[in-house]
Amino acid sequence: KSIQKENKSFLMNPGNRQNTTGTQGGSSSCKSEEKPTKRTITPETVPIDLTDDASKESDSGKCCSTTTAKGGRKRLAPSTLPDLEKQIALVSRATEMSGTKRKRKKRGGGEEEDDADLPPVIPASDFAKDNAGTDSCLRPISHLRRIEVDNSLGGGYLLCDSGGASAFGRMSAAQKGKISTLRHALDEAQNLVGLSIPSLGSLLRRIRHGYDSANDTYEAFCDGTQIVVNLFAYLPKLLGMPPAPDAALPPGLVHDLAITITHELAHFLEPREGHGPVWRDTHMRMVTEVMNYVSQNGENEGSNKRQKQG
Repeated sequence: KSIQKENKSFLMNPGNRQNTTGTQGGSSSCKSEEKPTKRTITPETVPIDLTDDASKESDSGKCCSTTTAKGGRKRLAPSTLPDLEKQIALVSRATEMSGTKRKRKKRGGGEEEDDADLPPVIPASDFAKDNAGTDSCLRPISHLRRIEVDNSLGGGYLLCDSGGASAFGRMSAAQKGKISTLRHALDEAQNLVGLSIPSLGSLLRRIRHGYDSANDTYEAFCDGTQIVVNLFAYLPKLLGMPPAPDAALPPGLVHDLAITITHELAHFLEPREGHGPVWRDTHMRMVTEVMNYVSQNGENEGSNKRQKQG
């Protein structure tokens, strides 16, 4: 399997990632010489406290935290798959949507209910203390609005900036085909992560398809409630690709998107850790599980399984 150099570097040195792609944000490139612009986020619901409570800890606390010299609790990253599963279960339970009404999935991410019903995972106050230094995911972003699109763009909806939304009508069939291809690749990556770590199911449903044509400096962002992947930043990866709808995806594209997804999911699982060592170790554990799955089943195994189910 083809694994890009920056992802090999990540696996070998998770605490010392370097900017090798030239794009900012997302997974492979969070470092920037420019001063990042902080986003102000005002969730409509009361944030859920996901910090460890020593009085409520069960056996999982013995794996994921330790007692400090002063008797307090110090957060540790999941160091094994069971530890990661416990952390996923903790966050998933705390953020489950109430009610038993069945929801239908809609292309673009999530379900048909309004995203305002989703409880936030990361409190807005924590974005002010990203704890990332110069290695920050907080990039300038446009105001994105939900736009229904036809099948030439993949169907369902996209979260778009105003310029991108108005440009769709002027795009050639080949340009639209590339966006549709990227959406297919994102679905493949989401499916791959879900097959690698099935317990991530509820958090993976928070992924949204975005198209911010005014910004190519970020690949994805997490606003505390949902993860938006900026497909516009991935268009250069399709240069030279034939416009045929059934053309094979470029080597490594699904893998790159899977790295981006796990990067943002690690923020959900460690909502107060910024890009510190706890966050890095959690991300590393998820990447390792994806790599293990690919080595055992192949990167395209998820596609075959989904087609059989459909």
